[in-house]
Amino acid sequence: MIVPQRVRVASRELCRSRRTWLTIPCAALAMCSIALASPSALASPSALASPTAVAAAPLTSSSTWSIAKTPDTTGPLSSVLSGISCASPSFCVAAGDYFNNNVAANQNLLLTWNGSTWSLDSSASLSTSLPTNFLTGVSCASASFCVATGYYYNGAAYQNLLLTWNGSTWSLDFSTSLSTSASQNNHLSAVSCASASFCVATGYYVGTAQQNLLLTWNGSTWSLDSSASLSTSATQTNFLNGVSCASASFCLAAGYYYYKNVAANQDLLLTWNGSTWSLDSSASLSAPETQTNDLTAVSCVSQSFCVAAGYYNRMADQNLLLTWNGSTWSLDSSASLSTSATQTNALNGISCVSTSFCVAAGYYNNGAVTQNLLLTWNGSTW
Repeated sequence: MIVPQRVRVASRELCRSRRTWLTIPCAALAMCSIALASPSALASPSALASPTAVAAAPLTSSSTWSIAKTPDTTGPLSSVLSGISCASPSFCVAAGDYFNNNVAANQNLLLTWNGSTWSLDSSASLSTSLPTNFLTGVSCASASFCVATGYYYNGAAYQNLLLTWNGSTWSLDFSTSLSTSASQNNHLSAVSCASASFCVATGYYVGTAQQNLLLTWNGSTWSLDSSASLSTSATQTNFLNGVSCASASFCLAAGYYYYKNVAANQDLLLTWNGSTWSLDSSASLSAPETQTNDLTAVSCVSQSFCVAAGYYNRMADQNLLLTWNGSTWSLDSSASLSTSATQTNALNGISCVSTSFCVAAGYYNNGAVTQNLLLTWNGSTW
């Protein structure tokens, strides 16, 4: 049985219990929230700079990050938050999973922010009746429309699932049309909703090799695209980690592929122009192509400004950022983006609310423990 990846980093990374997962949505300049791979804490969406984010740069001299206590599932169970989305300072949803002792399997959970407190929903209706359910991402276009992505195990293979919020209840969809085949492993990793009538979910399926797939929402139905043009080659491993839609006519999906010629993962991007997807796997997207590269997340403010975040491997994994200006990508893998050339660094999430404000989140290892880090963009420098 092939177990899908549980974190937005390359497959050689350790399992999720030994990594901090950071995902940032910014609903406004002074309101960002971070989902941590922790059973009981989120960074509060009311401010900016956690005591554990030692590499963080504050927004202003008066802004700080704060840790907000969140409700736990009942009993000594492990739980993980994998994604978060904020439609406004008074509405956020965090998605993840917990281990349910009653069925000895992972089940979906959701946390909702009302502007002052987080409420937990781990009801059975959020998961399939089959064991092993995971939520990997969520996107809220408004307080009355959200989509959460994930997957479940049908007894033979992992299959895609979606949860949709209508303002009052969540509805679960795990129909076979969401996956390439009931016998092929499928895995949705992220979702972005430009509106209640347009969303894109990204992930992969396993055919001859691991290949990219996309699901598109038109306001009433989901359509699956697993065509060969979405991947570099039918025999090369491809993986989409993140997606961002600035509108129904412009989206970017980010990930990596395995380039056998140099025996290393390399960055790839897919661009949606309103009718078709175009693939870019050019060498200019990656740090020196003999090094492993992995794009883990992307955020687009408009068709002329996007930032993709990830890492590459030098002496140790190091942070990298790609910036889109409407016509070309520029790569930044400078030393100032990482804590040290000999310390492991990786960016797992990014959110931009304007061309002059972005926050990228990740972690570094100081040689003893793994710590959170944040990078802030002010319009000219990180």
